[in-house]
Amino acid sequence: RVEPSAGCVSAEAARLIADAARRQGNGHIDLTSRANLQVRGLSPRSAQAFAETIIGAGLASANPSLEAARNIMASPLGPDDPSAAFDSHAVARDIEAMLAGEPALRALPSKFGILVDAGGALPLADNTADIMVHAGEGGLAVHLDGGARAALCAPSSLAETVKALALAFLRLLAERSDKPRRMRALVMAVGEEAIFAEAGLTTTQASPGLTPEGKSSIGLIPLADQ
Repeated sequence: RVEPSAGCVSAEAARLIADAARRQGNGHIDLTSRANLQVRGLSPRSAQAFAETIIGAGLASANPSLEAARNIMASPLGPDDPSAAFDSHAVARDIEAMLAGEPALRALPSKFGILVDAGGALPLADNTADIMVHAGEGGLAVHLDGGARAALCAPSSLAETVKALALAFLRLLAERSDKPRRMRALVMAVGEEAIFAEAGLTTTQASPGLTPEGKSSIGLIPLADQ
């Protein structure tokens, strides 16, 4: 799988991935529910050649543990959506940079994910992840899967807030014999307040305005330059 940074693929990168998929696999590419590109028909040998091409183009990390931790799903239009509450691509890249700079987070379970939903024309309100970022009152709201509260923060401190929660997850996980692998399971086991407290964060009750309802993507979608 190829996990595009902030869910963005340039035309040049798309052509490179398509060419590598055709040369090393059977040319079939699936778009997964988590906005990854899944390349089909690779053999053990061609998979290595495909990985070298993708890494060489800067589309993936050569460190497998870092690449495994980089599970971020963001609103697809980013700065091009004038109706979005914030630039989801910029926030996602800040989180990616934080993950790259914090080796301890490479111990997160392989499916542990982060969602960045800026609302707007193509919101991600129907999707969930272990840690979720939405527009909040005067800033950003960070939620836990399975919880009903949120930590409010400024965009400049968002990556550190996410890091604090992810590290809190790992510390609380280490204390338990049952070893829950997802945030929802840990919330059920210890309560969301215990996780926020472990992260050193105060919370507020999440209001309906922090979690916008999904909208249909059918029809005209205006962009920032139109």
